Amino acid sequence: MTVLTIILSDHVNEKIQLKDLIVAHGETTATSIQTVVNSLCGTYVFDAIDMPIEAGVRSITDEANKLVYSYNTTSGFILMIDMRSLTQLYRAIKDHLAGLLLVVNNLTTLTALDLALKMQARVPFKTIAEQADQNYQIGVQYYEGFSQSPNILVSCISGMGISEKITEIIQPLLPEQIKVIPIDYATLKDKIKNQEWQYFSKTLFVLTTIDINEAVPFKHMNLYDLLDASGEKNLQAWLAKHMTKAQIDQFSQRLLRFFSKEGISERLTFLNPDVILKEVELINSKYENAYHLQLDGKIRLNLYMHIALMIERLMLHHSSDIKFEPHDQQEQQFFNISHGIFQPIETKYNIKLSNYELSLLYELFKQFIEQA
Repeated sequence: MTVLTIILSDHVNEKIQLKDLIVAHGETTATSIQTVVNSLCGTYVFDAIDMPIEAGVRSITDEANKLVYSYNTTSGFILMIDMRSLTQLYRAIKDHLAGLLLVVNNLTTLTALDLALKMQARVPFKTIAEQADQNYQIGVQYYEGFSQSPNILVSCISGMGISEKITEIIQPLLPEQIKVIPIDYATLKDKIKNQEWQYFSKTLFVLTTIDINEAVPFKHMNLYDLLDASGEKNLQAWLAKHMTKAQIDQFSQRLLRFFSKEGISERLTFLNPDVILKEVELINSKYENAYHLQLDGKIRLNLYMHIALMIERLMLHHSSDIKFEPHDQQEQQFFNISHGIFQPIETKYNIKLSNYELSLLYELFKQFIEQA
């Protein structure tokens, strides 16, 4: 048995984010295993493609590509296959992957069930890959970065939903060979902290909604810097080889619209934009008074976006369950001040800000607090 292991992220959200595809020879082999495993798990975990003996590899790879292209594979992708078509299938789908890969060769129902239960239990992809190495008595043979195509990574501290929306704005304006990949902020932060630069080997640049202050070997820009002439100039230089000036201008205008107050209002699902934005303005004002700050327009827009969407997310119970404790006295003081500032909001909307949510807010305020 052979496993090719590629590891992406230790961070897994409440829902199953890993994608899995079973491919096997026979009229119903793959779909039979899929049916058994999904039934035992009580939920839909695996997709499957049957490979009739007379079917050509090209028709199977075309079908696999359609499925893979429809997935968000940034959190990882597991491919299970029964025999020799592995190399051909991998080569056919690798350019459609936005994340990293675990390939299991020599498919069995028991192995599929083992992987499905780990995915359902939200075991991190890295752990799944390492345990596959140990439990199936096989070794790591392959390692790659986020994507095999030139790519632009988009990471927003306010959540994957914002990153995915920005991706939708950018992708149609770019050549087909350049992929725009939304990446979870916690994943980006973790890779930078551990200096895992191989993940960025094909990355043209990274767009974020919070500054990257560490020394990194790739180009990056805060999206709110597009409100400044310097930000637009950088974007023009980075994209000049790939887009016309008209396309770059269109891209900039769409993002500016997205990050305006009007754009923030359009992101809200059910909260009254006028009401919540007034409340968010008051929250910002309280932080400015507490720390004697005077934030500029683009920073305020970032905070409006983050806080308004955070409140709505908490109302819908979509907050992360990550456990977090303050790292130092300054962060603890920020948590204490924040609890006071948000107490009326928590009461009005029947929500509770976790330490993890407060840590994200602290990331946004930290550099200004330290400069005050």
